[in-house]
Amino acid sequence: MSEERVIKSICRMDHGGCGVLIHVKDGAVVRVEGNPEHPISKGKLCVKGRSAIDHLYHPDRLSYPLKRKGERGEGKWERISWDEALDAVANAMSSVKDRYGAEAVALGAGTGRSNPFSLIYRLANVIGTPNVFHPSHVCYVPKLRAVEVTCPGSFEKGGWFERLFYPFDVIPKCLIEWGSRASIASVDSPHPCYVGFTAALPKIEKVIVVDPRYTWEASKAYLWLQIRPGTDGALALGMLNVIVNEGLYDKEFVEKWTFGFEKLVERVKDWPPEKAAEITWIPADKIREAARTYACSKPSIIHPGVAAEQHVNTTQTLRALIIMMGITGNLDVPGGNVLSQKTIHRALERLEAWERLPQEQARKRLGGDRFKLITSGHWPTVPPPLIYESIITGRPYPIRAIYLCATNPMVATENTKMVYEALKRLDFLAVAELYMTPTAELADIVLPAASWLEKDELQEVQAEWGILARQKVIEPLGERWSDLKILLELVRRLGDTDSFADARAVIDHILAPSGVTFEELQQKGFVSFLPMRYKKYEEQGFSTPSGKFEIYSQALEQMGYDPLPHYKEPPESPVSTPELAKEYPLILTTGGRIPCFFHSEFRQIKKLRRQCPDPVVEIHPKTAQRYGIREGDWVWIESKRGRIKQKAKLTTGIDPRVVHAQHGWWFPEDKRPEPSLHGVWESNVNVLTSGEEKDEAMGSSPLRGLLCKIYKAKD
Repeated sequence: MSEERVIKSICRMDHGGCGVLIHVKDGAVVRVEGNPEHPISKGKLCVKGRSAIDHLYHPDRLSYPLKRKGERGEGKWERISWDEALDAVANAMSSVKDRYGAEAVALGAGTGRSNPFSLIYRLANVIGTPNVFHPSHVCYVPKLRAVEVTCPGSFEKGGWFERLFYPFDVIPKCLIEWGSRASIASVDSPHPCYVGFTAALPKIEKVIVVDPRYTWEASKAYLWLQIRPGTDGALALGMLNVIVNEGLYDKEFVEKWTFGFEKLVERVKDWPPEKAAEITWIPADKIREAARTYACSKPSIIHPGVAAEQHVNTTQTLRALIIMMGITGNLDVPGGNVLSQKTIHRALERLEAWERLPQEQARKRLGGDRFKLITSGHWPTVPPPLIYESIITGRPYPIRAIYLCATNPMVATENTKMVYEALKRLDFLAVAELYMTPTAELADIVLPAASWLEKDELQEVQAEWGILARQKVIEPLGERWSDLKILLELVRRLGDTDSFADARAVIDHILAPSGVTFEELQQKGFVSFLPMRYKKYEEQGFSTPSGKFEIYSQALEQMGYDPLPHYKEPPESPVSTPELAKEYPLILTTGGRIPCFFHSEFRQIKKLRRQCPDPVVEIHPKTAQRYGIREGDWVWIESKRGRIKQKAKLTTGIDPRVVHAQHGWWFPEDKRPEPSLHGVWESNVNVLTSGEEKDEAMGSSPLRGLLCKIYKAKD
């Protein structure tokens, strides 16, 4: 009998961060459990983590490189060698570059769980294309960019995002959960801030929840602000009106550290709570009470979730929230929103090879002339809809070849019909994936990616706390490769003579400035969990043109955008499109998290699927009665872009004028769980969403606050 080994690692069934103990016997993983010594998760493990073995050994996992036979999307494949597959990808990219220019090649990435962004950018820079895209335009990065143009810290210069943290080393007296669910965020991303939320929630005196749905957090709240989806900016301006007009701001901070406060005073005069109430559907007295509670409870904290990032007013909404944090004295203080600080040094410059991208090529980045806030700075990103629009319209030039890593845009990207039409038109598409997704089915070459149990990599847990080691516990099954290895082989084939020997060399290069090798990190488990420092701006000021917290953002003004927060009505609404609202009378919001899945992943894992067998649309009982719908009925949800069906869940926790549809579904019936390109049209909510209208600076799309109608599915 061989001895059972126990290996410490970090789970990656979602964004990751939970410590796990992996039990290995006879070269196979036999058990995965939480690590009680882990400094963050402390032995806890969610249902996805407990399904890691099912994921590792799932019969539908890709294990060999495949080449398309027949028509694109026909589902016919032949197994080929890695050399043949990588040569095909490299040759296709070189051919497109030679014929149309390097900018005609685009590289796409997903949530950041399985793909090393730095190597994606290295590959792009070696090719000479400025067009890298991932869904950051609607997830997390808008918050970072809003901080960068408002209150960046000079203490954090040198190649990383400015961030806001929620350390909870001091329990705040007031918490505003703004379009976020800490109870689920702590499952999807068990960073200290989210774990801190759930642990701190019972101890916080006043919890305010901004959400159109009556969530678990709303049930625990002192105030539930049931907002009309897409109108967050109006609520923020209404609250700022109260804080400014009633003198509830921190006068010392405002006088000493802000730039443009007097202009904010003039801007918010136009936003009395009564006006905000008319737009948001939240009573004016509740808006006043929320503003007073937040401003007068010290310390207070705001946790803006992705819901505030998924509409056409993203930049200015987030700026309004950050301004609220600053002027009330709740920025960079114990128990408040905390700015980034100098953390673990990482070597990314040589890794990403930015010197390889000529400036004339950088200027060709799609959207660079319009969405300047996301297409510049560290890790500049093209909003994904621009990629697909360029393929279809040829403007300003057509993308001809795409390489995708750990992303499934046929399900995860807005306006599925546009994505499908675009991918069908490509000269070449390569996809590195874990499963044969609907997107992979449209590829010319499919590359089998290793899962987290089959590779070594780093896990960052919000750089303020540290970097953890994720260890390979078994050799990759079949012929699966890590994403790092795939990308390294591609950059070599495309002429990178300064590449790294292997994935371990890349990891050690990233860690080098910290003085720790990956081998040492494996032994220690983590490095540099730093004590939090506060009011860091008192050391060197803010890294803005004025050296202050810029309420009036000179950076935005220089880019040609409004330097002060404003509100923009959703492009589809009873207000902006009343005629359309006659045909589509209900407001559709999307994207609420499902704890047993991660976006479009894991529905083929039976253990998880049993917990959520069908896609669900939440409908108020009065609305359901009007349309003859009962609990459990299959319901058509239709927008002007198409229709899908999901199962009705009746709840009084949603406004009768609003419905909420789940996202990420691509084979809706448990009796037919096999992947299918056709299944993507049945219940995938992005068939209904649009990327046509966008936030002016970030390119964010309105995934919340669309118009729809519902009716019972009779088939």
